[in-house]
Amino acid sequence: HVRGKTIVMDPYLPGAFGGRIGHAPIPGPVDIVTISHEHVDHSHIPEHFGDPIVLRRARRIGDLDFRFVDCWHDKLEGESMGPNRATVADLGGIRLAHLGDLGHRLSAAQLSEIGKIDLLLLPIGGIFTLNPKEAFEVMEDVKASIVVPMHYRNHRCHLDLAFLDDFLSLCSRFELFDHSTLNLAEGSLPELTTVYALRPAL
Repeated sequence: HVRGKTIVMDPYLPGAFGGRIGHAPIPGPVDIVTISHEHVDHSHIPEHFGDPIVLRRARRIGDLDFRFVDCWHDKLEGESMGPNRATVADLGGIRLAHLGDLGHRLSAAQLSEIGKIDLLLLPIGGIFTLNPKEAFEVMEDVKASIVVPMHYRNHRCHLDLAFLDDFLSLCSRFELFDHSTLNLAEGSLPELTTVYALRPAL
């Protein structure tokens, strides 16, 4: 929630992949949806969202600024699993990057286009995205203040992915939270990159 608006990034289809995505439906209504690519676990917009603004290309909405950096879902420039877009959002002084289903290490040009980031949402599960070691390398390249791991196996997601601990074992600075929300304000971020591992919300 930012400036009175509800933003959802890459909404999944509950029960997708034969029920292996067991997370509950994302509640609505929703004001803004961003989509990194068109797979059903990243682009599902149910009726109860209402009539959100759906973003796949750069747009400014009030004082919220969204842009997208082209990248790939795999290491073969999309030949295996297609394109992907990193979402970069300036949300009232907090700069966020959601890497979608990034499947490769970012180039110098892509890193420059992404720019300085406060909060990085980073896939870590492997198979379809970066594996834990590759995710760690991307984390070090981006140098965000806070990194939130995503797209890993847990008690609700039964895809054959790496577990959160596989990534955290590589990290020297991390915090484990028993909740799924962060309240961030400009000037309150850690000086050194810190992983915030949140409990899945749904």
